[in-house]
Amino acid sequence: MQTKGRCRLEQDGRYAELTPGAMALYDSTRPYTLHFDEAVERVVVRVPLGGILADTGLHEATGLTATRLGRDGPTGVVAQFFHGLSRLHDSDPAAVTALAAHGRGLMASALLLSDGRTPHDAASSLATVRGYLRMKHSDPDLTIDDVARACLVSRRALYRLFEGVPGGVGGLLRHIRVEHAQALLRADRSRPLTSVAAACGFAGERQFYRVFRQETGRTPGHYRACYTDGTPGQ
Repeated sequence: MQTKGRCRLEQDGRYAELTPGAMALYDSTRPYTLHFDEAVERVVVRVPLGGILADTGLHEATGLTATRLGRDGPTGVVAQFFHGLSRLHDSDPAAVTALAAHGRGLMASALLLSDGRTPHDAASSLATVRGYLRMKHSDPDLTIDDVARACLVSRRALYRLFEGVPGGVGGLLRHIRVEHAQALLRADRSRPLTSVAAACGFAGERQFYRVFRQETGRTPGHYRACYTDGTPGQ
């Protein structure tokens, strides 16, 4: 957190020009460079990387390093908090110790905000996205950007949320659509497959057949025939 002068932080192939009030993140366990062309003052806050990533639900910090965070807005508030602690340290160290206990949570929020995410835990964010997909899966024009915008996360943060989910967010959407199709096939055995495909958000019958078979190992017609014959359709 720059308080006086200017410097440049370099890490992971990026450069962040820091002026008074600005903040940037770097991983001190990996190579980084600080360039000084004049006398500077800075406030440096060190937090355990593993703990901070666990708090945020992020898997790594390489996408956030050497990115300039300005003095205005939410990250500026976090910088001001730590700057205030540094000024208070000599006169009231006990108060600083008490206030510093809140620093890790604030830094986690700063990480999330710099990644384009609101500071909610990963489980809550996942639940929000899953609920939105179930509500909107019948829209064939639904895009990743639509999902990210509605759930108040960036596109990059949305992909990060689903890194551990097979097929990612797109795979979950396909699975939800196929589940709905299975329910429709069981409920009305005479309903045309084109109608089922449209009701579940598939762009057309060909896509419906392809995705349904990938998910279940059967074509929609075979699934319905097995269910009709009394064989479990799953």
